[in-house]
Formats: sequence, C-alpha cells, structure tokens
Amino acid sequence: MQEKGTLDNHTTPLYNRGRRFYHIGSYSFVAIMLLSVVFTYLPDTDAAETARNILISLLGLVVFIAVPVGLIYIIKSMRSKEPANKYRWYYFAALLFIQICLLIMLAFILLALFSPM
Repeated sequence: MQEKGTLDNHTTPLYNRGRRFYHIGSYSFVAIMLLSVVFTYLPDTDAAETARNILISLLGLVVFIAVPVGLIYIIKSMRSKEPANKYRWYYFAALLFIQICLLIMLAFILLALFSPM
C-alpha cells in the first residue's frame, strides 16, 4: 500500500513511458561520463581515439533523443484528463532542470572531444 501523495500514486501509462525514456537518457549520460574517465587511461592510439569518439557520440545521440522524448511524454500525461498527482509538476520541474544541466555538461564533453588540440 502506497502512502497518499507519493510520486507513483495515480500514474498513467503515458507518464510511466516518459519516465522510462528519461531514465534511459540519464543512464546513457552517466555511461558517457564513465567512458570519458576510462578512455583517459587508455593508450593514445588512433583506434582508441576512434572508438572513444564513436561510443561517446552514439551515447550522446541517445541522450539527446531519449531525454526530450521522455519529457514530451511526461508533459502529455500532465495535460491528459486522467487523474494526476499534485506533486508531478514539481517532479517535472526537477527533471527539466536536470536536463538543462546534463545538456550543458554534454556540450562541454563533446566540445572537448572534437576540438582540435
């Protein structure tokens, strides 16, 4: 039994789908950060640099696609006529703030990866 007013109280399938997309994008961002750390300790060869750029670019693409799609699903679920949780807007505001921070950090990572040294 859940407490009244918890985040998962009266969630809709659309909202849950949005959260799933958002979490996929967030975990991909964490994977980018971990791969960036791992690749700094690998030897500097052309193959390692190419692999690093390809992996991080693909994960960056997942972040840029999954997180906005998740936020769109969450917004759509808030606009639906189904019962909604009163704390859902606070959760959405927190997700949006985190998304902006993630995109800024990802832009710096990609800029550092692809800028000429």
